[in-house]
Amino acid sequence: MTILYVLAAALGAALLFLVQPMIAKMALPALGGSPAVWNTSLVFFQAALLAGYAYAHAATRWLRPGAQVGWFGDRLGGLGSTRSDRRF
Repeated sequence: MTILYVLAAALGAALLFLVQPMIAKMALPALGGSPAVWNTSLVFFQAALLAGYAYAHAATRWLRPGAQVGWFGDRLGGLGSTRSDRRF
């Protein structure tokens, strides 16, 4: 079971590293196209990844498994309620 968790974490990190340059390249022209924009984007994604790992570590360390379900469910429910009503 541990190998499954390791693979899930590695897959999540790999997907972030694939998406990171794509979003940075899209933001580059809109924000001036300087190297500082590229560097700031990369630092943001690395910080977001680290914050996500810290959040998951803290939740698994201090919450019981039953409480984790409620905690993460509340967080996901909160994300769903902030969705805009725009139709694409």
